[in-house]
Amino acid sequence: MAIFTPPAGGRLGVPGYDGARQTRVLAGGFLLLAPVAVFASNGTVVVLGLAALLAMPGRHALAARLAGLPPAFSGGLALLLAWALVSAAWAPGSALVPALRLAALTAAGLLVLAAVAGLSDEARRRVGGAALLMAGAMLALLVAESLVGGRLSQYVRDFPAPTLDALNRASAIFAPLVWPATYGLGVRYGRRVAGLFLAAAAGVLLYLPMFASFVALVAGALVLAVVRTFPRRGPTVLLAAFVAYALAAPVISGQFLTLDMVRDGALPMSWKHRVGIWEFTSSLIAEHPLRGAGFEAARHIGAGQPKLVDFPWVAMPLHPHNLVLQVWLELGAVGLAGAILILTGVVTALRRATAGDPVRRAFLAASLATFLFIALMSYGVWQNWWLATGWLAAAVNLALVGRSPSTPAPRPG
Repeated sequence: MAIFTPPAGGRLGVPGYDGARQTRVLAGGFLLLAPVAVFASNGTVVVLGLAALLAMPGRHALAARLAGLPPAFSGGLALLLAWALVSAAWAPGSALVPALRLAALTAAGLLVLAAVAGLSDEARRRVGGAALLMAGAMLALLVAESLVGGRLSQYVRDFPAPTLDALNRASAIFAPLVWPATYGLGVRYGRRVAGLFLAAAAGVLLYLPMFASFVALVAGALVLAVVRTFPRRGPTVLLAAFVAYALAAPVISGQFLTLDMVRDGALPMSWKHRVGIWEFTSSLIAEHPLRGAGFEAARHIGAGQPKLVDFPWVAMPLHPHNLVLQVWLELGAVGLAGAILILTGVVTALRRATAGDPVRRAFLAASLATFLFIALMSYGVWQNWWLATGWLAAAVNLALVGRSPSTPAPRPG
């Protein structure tokens, strides 16, 4: 989650970079994220956009930051965006505007990361403090909502009845932020405070109805342990595992993990539904495996499709609920190559930014794994609020965990 490596010794030594303004804007944006995530998750796009516009570095600083991106990340991002635009030509619906929106969100995310990466050490400390307050406030709001059964959301969002299902998106936004917040609390206040926060976060995510967020947090914990134990090879092995799954996903969901296999099992009905969705998606991928069906095609493919056998749900409710299968379906092998290159670049940047520091490397990897796990089980990969969540989570990681390799990082506790 650390695409940009922060510069040694503080802010970028180039003209046009107003560190004080960036500090205020980024700190304010992080603080705003807490109520937005809980009560108005679509507002993550607004937070990201405002931060990008108001904290935008000067052109020299921005050029310096972009030039430092890993080639795999830059190339993969360019390939994915270009193919999304090209595929609009054969997409079943109007896909040009959504593809342009994806490009705009990508630009906003890069601007925010460039702004955070260019902050001085003192400015990054202040922005990191705001990020910790945000994480604490988000946890407090989720606990409060859990205690009152979602009545705050009912009041704010004018729901007809209180329901904890209103917090599904909030829990998905919160889960990847748990790891940078835990690291930051450990550095500033010690392991006991960090442990209490992590335990409370895990408890509330377990209590809330979106179980995938809790499972993703557990997956992140396992990744943290693996990378902490094997700091040199751990990230590479995890990347290889993701690539292996990405390449084999249509076969796995089409031949091995099928609805017939889990129909009579103990899985919750919602998870059985996902298995059925993935199986149906895999059958569609075979129709256009190279070019894909076109950007945002899943929204239109699902319309009018029959319901799954023995289930009251349609086979494709807007999207496949799986990052890899959705990229396969809509952008084919070309788009998947772009996605793999992007993740390769992220892992490269993670390794570069944490050279010689296995603790920070493990926490960054845990946050990345948590985000990816949710993306592999829930939501559409192109949903604006979810894309904004990924960029903002990366910015929080950069502020709290990412440091210059030349600057020794304190250990939690």
